[in-house]
Amino acid sequence: IQQSILQLSQTTISITTDFKKQLLHCYHELHTDMSTTQLAKISEITILQALFKHPSKKQPLFFVANSLPIRILNHFITPTTHSIIYSNRGVSGIDGNLATAIGLAQATNTELVLIIGDISFLYDSTSLMMIQHLTVPIKICLLNNHGGQIFNTLPAKQYLSSLDPFFTTPHQLSMEHICKQFKLDYKLIRDSDTH
Repeated sequence: IQQSILQLSQTTISITTDFKKQLLHCYHELHTDMSTTQLAKISEITILQALFKHPSKKQPLFFVANSLPIRILNHFITPTTHSIIYSNRGVSGIDGNLATAIGLAQATNTELVLIIGDISFLYDSTSLMMIQHLTVPIKICLLNNHGGQIFNTLPAKQYLSSLDPFFTTPHQLSMEHICKQFKLDYKLIRDSDTH
């Protein structure tokens, strides 16, 4: 990544030359470097890398929820197989993601992998009761980073101390009990599980 950034910073680009082509080439090199970099610990990036790197015999649909997961996918991940990826934008960005994904799985009659953050999951958790009516499998990859971590990536970060806890909504909740309430299987994965 550092080498690509250095190369990009040393590239002299004139608008009168092939500006768009050179910029696109630099972007693709940087994006490829970033998407193939292996990080040592579990993070939102490594989880999405794993989900989109390993092809499945049965190609599921993907639904990537707002707000951090879709941004990570867009900025850091290059799927190695052709994947059909859905997303939507609710009024607040996070509302209705579970309901939309469940409805999509049912309407297409296709296995679906939902990638969703903890706040989006909590916001729409009552939609989990619809899963019992599904005729196809749905797998939920819940990225529990204990609050709205999207704000750490936005310009609002400089105001984070005055925004906490109202924007980031920090918590120490386990989603296991919510899953059990709706009779869903639950598996927690930690860094120690990956070695």
